[in-house]
Amino acid sequence: MKFLAITLIVHRPDPITGVQKPTHDRFREVLDNALLAEELGFDGFGVGEREALALYRPIFESTLAFLKQFGLPVVFESVEDFVERSSALIGSPQQIVDKVHRYHEQFGHTVLRVHADASGLTRAQHRASLELFQSEAAPELRRQIPDPPFTWGPVLPVTEEEPAHV
Repeated sequence: MKFLAITLIVHRPDPITGVQKPTHDRFREVLDNALLAEELGFDGFGVGEREALALYRPIFESTLAFLKQFGLPVVFESVEDFVERSSALIGSPQQIVDKVHRYHEQFGHTVLRVHADASGLTRAQHRASLELFQSEAAPELRRQIPDPPFTWGPVLPVTEEEPAHV
């Protein structure tokens, strides 16, 4: 299984401090996250089990308050519901492996795009969660969900010189 890390520039205030970061700071975070993912040699995101909910709860509640403040639709009323029903990878490595397997069984995918943004975590917490994913969840997923037996590459257009195969 392959993992593609994606880090987005967040355009809302920090979920913990409520401070809107300047554009150049948001770009710097994107670069830092990309460099960190490359440095660690993986492309995903996960957090440890018990501390995950405690760590993520204020971030979730801040986001929930932001949605309600602006009258935006709320899909998940609690962090527990968010972790259970969303595609967020929050929990122990085994919980993350189990969740990815549920999605794989439904969709059959072998490429997983995962947010690698810090989303309110400190640099140390963010790095620890990425290291945990890389060391424990990713190897299991790669072992249990192998890549398809074909090579990846660009699809090239047929040229006029090549005969059509019927």
